[in-house]
Amino acid sequence: MTNPYSRTIAISRGILNRLRPRFYRRTVFLMYMHDVKELRPVTVPAGFSLVPVTADNVETVATFRTTKVADTFRCLLDGGNVGVYAMLGDKVVGHFWAMLCNEAHCRFWRGVDIERGEALLAWGNVDERYRGQSLFQSMGTFLCQRVR
Repeated sequence: MTNPYSRTIAISRGILNRLRPRFYRRTVFLMYMHDVKELRPVTVPAGFSLVPVTADNVETVATFRTTKVADTFRCLLDGGNVGVYAMLGDKVVGHFWAMLCNEAHCRFWRGVDIERGEALLAWGNVDERYRGQSLFQSMGTFLCQRVR
């Protein structure tokens, strides 16, 4: 017996294969922390510092990323979200954001749902040259402690 959907599947695979080069894969991890008392103190590797993102320093990310990212961060900040920069001297080498839900229900990126009082940690990145030094974990802990 022939699968009546085999032609549709073949066409769908063909379309997918043509579209695939236009997209890139990004891994997303979703976690839930029941109790913020589980957090350890923030430890920052020697030579680095963690600085809250403010109206005065939000644009400095453009030296690490782009001005478009800086514009996005300004919108996040203006929306009441909380961000942190990992700094090496006066240079941004990492960033991470806590996107806060102050409504009964919030949806991000058309499918990540959180409720009032919860936060989605997103927009995290560390310069490739400084990865493997626990900066990402330090920024995540910093954000969790700031928004609890």
